[in-house]
Amino acid sequence: MFYNFTQLYPLNFRYSQMSNPKISPMKKKTTFWSFAILFCFTSLFSNAQNINLSNSPYFDGECNLAVNPKNPKHLVTAWIYFSLSNLKDAIATRSSFDGGKTWTPLQILPHLYSSFNSPDPTIYFGKDSCVYLAYIDISGLHASDSGYIMVARSVNGGINWSTPVKAISYSAQPNLPIDRPWIAADGSNGPYSGRVYVTSQNAYFTPQPHHPWFTYSTDSGATWTPIKRLDDSIPAGVMTDATAFMTVAANGTLYAVYFSYYTAYSPYARLILVKSYDGGNTFITHAAINITSADVIPAADSLLKSGVSISANPADTSNLVITGATNRYGEPDVVTYNTHDAGLTWNGPVRVNDDQMGAYDTCHDLSCGSFAQDGTFGLAWRDRRNTGRGDSASFQIYAAESKNGGDSYGPNFLISDTISPGVLIERGDDFLGCAVSDSGLFVSWSDLRTGKENTFFNATPTAKIPNAIFSVSDNSNVKVEAYPNPFHDETNIVVNASVPLQQCKLEVFSIEGRKVDEVQIPGNGTYKLNLNYLSAGTYIWSLEEKNAAVAHGKWVIQ
Repeated sequence: MFYNFTQLYPLNFRYSQMSNPKISPMKKKTTFWSFAILFCFTSLFSNAQNINLSNSPYFDGECNLAVNPKNPKHLVTAWIYFSLSNLKDAIATRSSFDGGKTWTPLQILPHLYSSFNSPDPTIYFGKDSCVYLAYIDISGLHASDSGYIMVARSVNGGINWSTPVKAISYSAQPNLPIDRPWIAADGSNGPYSGRVYVTSQNAYFTPQPHHPWFTYSTDSGATWTPIKRLDDSIPAGVMTDATAFMTVAANGTLYAVYFSYYTAYSPYARLILVKSYDGGNTFITHAAINITSADVIPAADSLLKSGVSISANPADTSNLVITGATNRYGEPDVVTYNTHDAGLTWNGPVRVNDDQMGAYDTCHDLSCGSFAQDGTFGLAWRDRRNTGRGDSASFQIYAAESKNGGDSYGPNFLISDTISPGVLIERGDDFLGCAVSDSGLFVSWSDLRTGKENTFFNATPTAKIPNAIFSVSDNSNVKVEAYPNPFHDETNIVVNASVPLQQCKLEVFSIEGRKVDEVQIPGNGTYKLNLNYLSAGTYIWSLEEKNAAVAHGKWVIQ
């Protein structure tokens, strides 16, 4: 279950996950013209129509998705599926081998007992394209539960699965350490290649303190080590949701991140990074990111899912990105934090959604991200820029990509082809899946467009993903890039000329044609421009050499 930042500071600890949510009315209505603009935007930036993977008259949601790092057209997705055979929730999977155009028949994972329910699926590709799936199989939602975190393995791409194995038992530690599993696997060529890792937390309704728990398998998931705490150096403290989300770098380094609010060590809630160079035998702990009061999502927005994901760049083992949410810009926004030194220092938050900042008229949540093999980072999220304020407002799914390891993002683009009514589930239904390959960005999510929550899929080919370089070259010897775009205060101009440039300058004009700035550009290089003195709007820039334009483009300042 995803974190809600309303947990992080004492005034909000009275937040009750099981209480009936306060449903806020929409504060703005979508006009005819906003729908018209939205339709045009969809035509430009949304790829084809969404595919309903579940086609069910019942609840089918809480998705996860993974792409095979060795085959960019091979996808596996999983979700909670309501089974008519025993009127219980089970885990369903489907696979695609053509980039999401067609899908294999539904596979339903078996229960240990017919009375059990199964939530929280998580998928990861390991060595030799083996697919691993973890999920909960549990008797109920109370302190006397029996249940397990189960792991299944597929050697044929998810067409069928091995008999699920118990990885973590409800009795392995006090207070049911079987909530919110996460799975990862080492697909590198290193000494721990083939290891499979699972994390969990204590059930959210059990007494605190809660901890992130960890186990691993050295035999492809057949047997598992006794669980151990990941927060023995920096405790999770009073966090209700304490699981650790994981990723494995291309060099085999295991990374995990969890939330801590332990005032004996820090006045701030923090994201804690732990990493292991020896296959999970030992860990090094870093306090990565402080979560201040400005970041906390308002308690009134208790339906928002503001959790994290972490991904390692296959093309650069020192680069990782964490996705999350913050309220520091005046409303709940999707943000990322990134590192270029393997987690020693972190940058961010970087605001990803590019709608108007601080308009106090919308909110975004439920983000998930991942890297492609070429180092492109992509993420998707639930977005309400066109639908209204409040956690109960209807929504769409948007996405964006970064070509520089999470430093900045290209324009947002639409994933869903239909606006969905709001999902009014406060605890649970916490995921969407986002996978990125060199050929495109893939998203699975659930929405209510059919009247019942169903699982949908969309593939956006790389050629249809808008980039952040709204520029045109007027000289074949000069290449100019401008990013991020749109932006708030700062952007970059990258000049790459095959011949020396002389007397070069950048001129900036308002949309009415009035010159508002001029910057000298000595030659090739990257130039950071601070334009915070300009009001929000559209601007035209022109790169000139000896008063002759060699490139021009458009900026949108928010």
